Amino acid sequence: NLRGKPMFDLMNETGYQALTLGNHEFDYGQERLKANMELANFPMILANLEVDTNEADMPQPEPYTMIESANGIKLSMLGLIQVQESGYPSTLPKNLYGLKFLDPLKTLKEYTHLKDESDAFIVLSHVGHNWDQEAAEAVDGIDAIIGGHSHTVVQDPPIVNDTLVTQAGGDLAYLGKVVLTFDENKNLVDKTGELI
Repeated sequence: NLRGKPMFDLMNETGYQALTLGNHEFDYGQERLKANMELANFPMILANLEVDTNEADMPQPEPYTMIESANGIKLSMLGLIQVQESGYPSTLPKNLYGLKFLDPLKTLKEYTHLKDESDAFIVLSHVGHNWDQEAAEAVDGIDAIIGGHSHTVVQDPPIVNDTLVTQAGGDLAYLGKVVLTFDENKNLVDKTGELI
């Protein structure tokens, strides 16, 4: 059962530096997910998940990761997943034993300190484009939200409450490109997004 392995091989080859867990990462069960997490040469992050390591078969993901660019710019990236009214993401509930999913907005508000600990605070959201825009409106200090889940093609990403909110559709039809521009004092002076 190698479900996901070709994708992780490809992501390793292309130099991914971070990935947030989305609902479909759970589709083939926790043992497969754990194997894929071990295959990845990059952190697979998720803040709004608590793993009971006695019951679950997957490890607790880190909530966020810090990436430093060659010229010393520090980017913090926080991962969030969509949670339905059932308390679970959109996947088979039988795969979610030992896992407790938390409200993504409440969780986001607990991590706004990342803005002060880095030069740019980026949310990797697997919640959906409408939620991403609402979260940008509700929470100050997010520099960019790179979204997923709703497969929304965002050609001209809006700036909502000084947050760039973007998403690149689905099925790799587009590659999303986000450019953050900093001055010599590491102040973020411009942010743009486009689809390729």
